[in-house]
Amino acid sequence: MKRMGGGLAMLTLLWTTAVWCAAAVPEAEALRTALQERRLLEAEGLWERLPQGEKSASLRAALAEAWLREGNYARSAQELREALQAAGEETPPERKKEWEQTQVLAELAASVPSQTRVKQEPAVVEAPRDKMGLRRVAVGVNGVTQAAVWDTGANLSTVTETTATRLGLTRLPGTVEVGTSTGGVAQAGLAVAEEVSVGGTQLRSVLFIVLPDANLSFPQVDYHIEAILGFPVLEALGTVRFEEGTQLRIGVENAVETPANLRFDGLTPLLQVRLGGQERWLLLDSGATQTELAPEAWAGVEPAPAVVDGGQAAIGGAAGVVAVGARQVTAVTLEIGGRAVHLPAVYYGRNQKGAEGTVGVLGNDALQVAGPYEIDLRRRVLRFCGPVAP
Repeated sequence: MKRMGGGLAMLTLLWTTAVWCAAAVPEAEALRTALQERRLLEAEGLWERLPQGEKSASLRAALAEAWLREGNYARSAQELREALQAAGEETPPERKKEWEQTQVLAELAASVPSQTRVKQEPAVVEAPRDKMGLRRVAVGVNGVTQAAVWDTGANLSTVTETTATRLGLTRLPGTVEVGTSTGGVAQAGLAVAEEVSVGGTQLRSVLFIVLPDANLSFPQVDYHIEAILGFPVLEALGTVRFEEGTQLRIGVENAVETPANLRFDGLTPLLQVRLGGQERWLLLDSGATQTELAPEAWAGVEPAPAVVDGGQAAIGGAAGVVAVGARQVTAVTLEIGGRAVHLPAVYYGRNQKGAEGTVGVLGNDALQVAGPYEIDLRRRVLRFCGPVAP
């Protein structure tokens, strides 16, 4: 589960690519890098050549997440079983819990065919912003149109129970626990859509998380979510260009060669940025209303940030809404792919759970102020089309 800086939060499963193990060797580091950069065939070869004594539980769990990302749920479940068996006392209990949760999901989905793209044609679709500033795009699911929040931070696409029934999804037996930004746990189901279309792109066998309606309803702010479009679907769309208005272009030809600036923690994209000249990695989360930077993001940055009291923020998730104290840093500039992104304020010091080496979350506020941008999760590129940073 992730928190949304302005008040709400969307669903994110609690898996992370575990890279905390001690005394990393070059082969193991090369394997981690290959997994983060979506080079699965290379990672498989590195894994086979890795000495048996260096095949740690954390590396096996990272490999399991890669298979989950590819839609090979049975292989993912198998690797996670072996990771849990190999986990010793040095493995933190919360890490084991995450692996167990992900294994349950993979086991439930083991018989589901991998998602496949059967058609793609360039298309322009409307994606207006809702009252929280999040993009909602029209999605065809089994021939029924449904508005869904565009959420790069959602590991899987998600619907409410009522929506799953209306869209004719095939429910899978069993439930899985998902953690939330409020510290709670929600019980979710799984379902499969035979066909999903976004613009001119058509997909088959798309896996959804299914939550009770109340878990995605926030009466405190009169805000309701019926569907969320998550990572596997977003990746399958190829290059998507977000215009300054309400339109987005799907399946566009990307004529600009841009170096990769994304890597992956399981199903979560991580974005390379620069803050005060220092390289940093942030979770890329278009479903978060505001960018968050942890204290360690400012290490080596001069001058040190001036932190101010931002009052109370309501943090919502599938387990409810809680109020937390909010501290902020004002007038922050991030450099992303050579472009300057100026933010009037970011949240400071929140305990956002993320991959090792990440120091915060790039939220929807940054995507709004930066102007037109293109994202291609397959090519691992986020490119802003604004002015070049000085």
